[in-house]
Amino acid sequence: MAQVSKTRTYNTGDTLTAAYYNADRDEIIAGVNSIDNTQIASDAAIAYSKLNLTGSIVNADISATAAIAYSKLNLAGSIVDADISSSAAISYSKLNLTGNIVNADISDSAAIAYSKLNLTGAIQDSDLAGSISPSKISGTAVTLSGTETLSNKTLSSPVINGSVSGSAIKDEDNMASNSATALATQQSIKAYVDNKVASKKVNRAFTWGIRGTLVTGNAQGMKFIAPQNLTCVKLYARTGSGSCTIRIKEPSETLKNSFSVSSSVSSTTSFDQNDIEAGDLITLDITSVNNAVDLWVTLECEQ
Repeated sequence: MAQVSKTRTYNTGDTLTAAYYNADRDEIIAGVNSIDNTQIASDAAIAYSKLNLTGSIVNADISATAAIAYSKLNLAGSIVDADISSSAAISYSKLNLTGNIVNADISDSAAIAYSKLNLTGAIQDSDLAGSISPSKISGTAVTLSGTETLSNKTLSSPVINGSVSGSAIKDEDNMASNSATALATQQSIKAYVDNKVASKKVNRAFTWGIRGTLVTGNAQGMKFIAPQNLTCVKLYARTGSGSCTIRIKEPSETLKNSFSVSSSVSSTTSFDQNDIEAGDLITLDITSVNNAVDLWVTLECEQ
């Protein structure tokens, strides 16, 4: 192939704004416009150092559709917050990640909004490794270690360990509030029952009735067996006419000795021995008679 040589003459003082070969690469052309895409081969590699730039590259220098490979950025060190605008939106797909994001990839102080996680479905147990710090939970979520106030919650088969407290737990030995919705403590229930039992007195009366002319003798009339431990409270007696003296006994003790009885009702609360044990046999003795006819005696006791 013959070598072709062409020349072009320029006058002194001419300014070459840009010079380049024509399409046949057989002529140098002086241009007066800017370099455009057609003047640079698509596979051209132009070192950044060959661009004599003044100032920084700004948004207007880059087409909105430009795709700049990360490898084209000669970065020193890691990208830091200051390198990225606070309003920048970097698509996750633009990060060429290998493997999963791990703890070391995220700063301890990072705050990632929940809205930034493009989740499908609900978070499952398997999505979480270990435990979530309560400080990472906001709003009205209930935590294991926190002190929470729950409203209108139903607990199915709860297991309550330790002590319970609150305005709905009443510790009243007398059950004074009489609430239909509050709970009573074990101690207050026991105290209430014990007080009621202690204040409840069971009264019993043993009565003898002997008709006709009285004579002296022991164990006159009926004999009674005490059904439980009792305490003598009061003794009443009278005759139909005349007078007599009586004695009330149990096997080993005299409950009341030498009690005078007339045709008017006599009574006493004073006893020689007022304790009766369960199973004791209680009897009436007539120790003296003065023209007495008919006799009625009542011994009142309480448990």
